[in-house]
Amino acid sequence: QDLRSLVRDENIISEPEKKNTAMAILYASAHIYQRNPDATITSFPSDHFISHLTNFDKDIKKATRLAQSDSIVTIGIKPNSPSTSFGYIILDPKDKEKVKTFIEKPNLNEAKKLISQNNCFWNSGIYTFKTSTLISEFQQHSKDYVPLYRKLLDNINRPQIIKKIYSLSPSLPIDTAISEKSHNMKMIKASFTWNDIGEWKSIYQE
Repeated sequence: QDLRSLVRDENIISEPEKKNTAMAILYASAHIYQRNPDATITSFPSDHFISHLTNFDKDIKKATRLAQSDSIVTIGIKPNSPSTSFGYIILDPKDKEKVKTFIEKPNLNEAKKLISQNNCFWNSGIYTFKTSTLISEFQQHSKDYVPLYRKLLDNINRPQIIKKIYSLSPSLPIDTAISEKSHNMKMIKASFTWNDIGEWKSIYQE
């Protein structure tokens, strides 16, 4: 109801069941590919608080340009505390845009060690990519999704078949399926203000 004044109904896609973010991103990408095979896509988690929207707009445009080099681009947030609620990104010290490592939610001692490094950032979960790049990465790192994606493309307007395809899908976050395995990830530093408000502590902070 809130979206209807901003987004046309045909641009709102409903998943038949929860299968985590890898499948959600593939499903949305299949819809977009049918309309524009050359599109560059950005996926955003919905439970984030973002301000300084002019900077946010500039960062997304920068990520879009960088994604043309056939990389998946994420936006990193400079940590202000040793949080155990977020994944962490370590940049390659020789290349300030190339991701060296993804580290999924560490314990407190590990988080303290991580944030002492200059090349350490929180993972915002915001990803920008061309569809061809995304599918290439799935082909290399999570092959089970590739035939499902092709079936999505062939049956994008058949809800009952989509439901069946979803029932066959693994249930992995995009971070596990791709980000933590890929050698083709790049990152830009956020110039906007960000918080993940998926928990009460973060909501209280804001």
